[in-house]
Amino acid sequence: MNQRTDTESRPVSLADERYSWRSVRTRSGRWRRLLRNILIVLGAMLIVLLAIYLIVFTRQLRIVCTLDSRAMRSCQVLFKQSLPDGCFPECAGVDLADANLTGMEWIRADFSNANLQRAEFNNAKFFEANFDNADLRNADMRRAGLVASRFPATDLRGADLSRADLRGADMSELDLRFTHFYAARTADINLRRSNLTGLDLSDHEFTAANLRGTILHRSNLSGANFYRALLIAADLREANLRDADLRLTDLSDAQLSGADLKGARYNGGTRFPDGFDPVAAGAEFVY
Repeated sequence: MNQRTDTESRPVSLADERYSWRSVRTRSGRWRRLLRNILIVLGAMLIVLLAIYLIVFTRQLRIVCTLDSRAMRSCQVLFKQSLPDGCFPECAGVDLADANLTGMEWIRADFSNANLQRAEFNNAKFFEANFDNADLRNADMRRAGLVASRFPATDLRGADLSRADLRGADMSELDLRFTHFYAARTADINLRRSNLTGLDLSDHEFTAANLRGTILHRSNLSGANFYRALLIAADLREANLRDADLRLTDLSDAQLSGADLKGARYNGGTRFPDGFDPVAAGAEFVY
């Protein structure tokens, strides 16, 4: 009745202990290999995703270069096309004729004295860019964001700025007769003493704009908003100002002979040239 089985009575031998440890180590090694393989697969997937990300975004040239001159080279490798050394974002004096800058976003880029003929700026955003003495003839700048950018002595003949955002831009003393501004955003723009003869600027927003001495001879300004704008000594001869908003507009010393002001609105804060009768010209007083 008190008999024990052979298994219960047999003592554990050294060989049995070695076999047991070998089994544990084998199972542990399998788990380590499995974990290593999982990490390799995850690493490979991460590399593939990163490659896809870089391909997609560099192909679209959606590069944000909010850089100063010391860090300008750090985004050079992201460009699909090669541009001159150090052109990130200081491109002063660089030849960028026919360059494709579509969709790019730079802050305070320097394009002074650069050759940008026929360059494509479509949907690009250049906040506070400097285009001093740059050649932008026939450049495609449609829908470009050029807020607070400067264009002193810039050649913009044939440039297309349709629907561009030019709020606060400095475009003073330029010949803009052959520049396209269709539906451009021009509030607070500086066009002092620039020549815009004969341009279609109908329905444009010139709120608080500086148009001192600007030549707008025979230009279409119908429906334009000149609220708080400065048109001092501006040349508005034979200009179409029908339905324009002239409230608080300063037209002191402006030339208005032959101008059509039918339906234009003005108020007590509007200043006209001495001796000019706005009612006789067709303007309407509003409170």
